[in-house]
Amino acid sequence: MVAILVVSSIICVLFVKFIYSLIFKGYQDQRDSRGYKEAWYGKDPPPTSSEGEDTSIHPFKIEVPSEVIDDLKNRLKRTRFEDPVEDSKFHYGFNPKYLKTLVEYWESQYDWRKQEDELNRLPHFKTRIEGLNIHFVHVKPSLPQGSTHKVIPLMMIHGWPGSFVEFCKIIPLLTTPQPDYGFVFELICPSIPGYGFSESPYRKGILIMFSLRKILDYEIGHGSQWQSFSFRIGEL
Repeated sequence: MVAILVVSSIICVLFVKFIYSLIFKGYQDQRDSRGYKEAWYGKDPPPTSSEGEDTSIHPFKIEVPSEVIDDLKNRLKRTRFEDPVEDSKFHYGFNPKYLKTLVEYWESQYDWRKQEDELNRLPHFKTRIEGLNIHFVHVKPSLPQGSTHKVIPLMMIHGWPGSFVEFCKIIPLLTTPQPDYGFVFELICPSIPGYGFSESPYRKGILIMFSLRKILDYEIGHGSQWQSFSFRIGEL
């Protein structure tokens, strides 16, 4: 009986490894063939100069052109709706009747400029990483004079679908020192490639967030802390 369990366990492990290799084969091959330092995901070819890519960090302000907003409103206005199935609610997909109320709200009531001003209260930045313009929010805590709070760097990455906006309400809670806690966070909230204000990649196999960590490691001078953060991520 024990022998059967052992053999079954070995077969299960081998099967899982086989499935894993099928799923991640392309990703692994890409890393092995090109190497992390040579990764390039931009549309334009990599720089040929000895200095390499300009990874300097620049302040960024959200300023969506009025033409883009007008174009969106015009497209919303031209939306055609089908009549919903009687008493279907959301059983057969998104309810057209409710969808129409959302479209009308976005077209005539939603104030993007107000939202834009609210988002610009955060410190936004951009940098180039492996051929792409990457956007991120970098919020440092405001420590009172003589504070003994330990500053802990924390990178919060949104999922799919999503954006850095998901973290706007929690950012002040994490970066404001509290008397009952001996630590406070310094936050990095990037927009993953193809989302928000980050450029879309032109090839698969993205490792950009690790590069962003390295750039900030150098720029903001938290080497030991960021290295510790990187080590913990690498252990996952």
